Amino acid sequence: ADSWYLDNLDVTWAQAYASDPRATVPPHLQTKVLGGHGEMWGETVDGSDFDATVWPRLAAIGERLWSSVDDVDAAWPRLEAFRCLLLERGVGAA
Repeated sequence: ADSWYLDNLDVTWAQAYASDPRATVPPHLQTKVLGGHGEMWGETVDGSDFDATVWPRLAAIGERLWSSVDDVDAAWPRLEAFRCLLLERGVGAA
């Protein structure tokens, strides 16, 4: 899923969530997909914007991997709650 580069500032959390890692896997093998990951390169992110850049996208990727729901609107309340939790713990998630 090429939208899972966490430092791609042109990709929103909703676009990251909409990307299905099983899309290019043959149907008979899709149940064997056990997880995924997001990549973060340092060229566009530094210590001043790391949390705001990485966490919204990484949360969307996690939600996509662990949820059986393909509906962005259904994911929003869970992602919003996670963002609030991060903020309460002092993480500067945008």
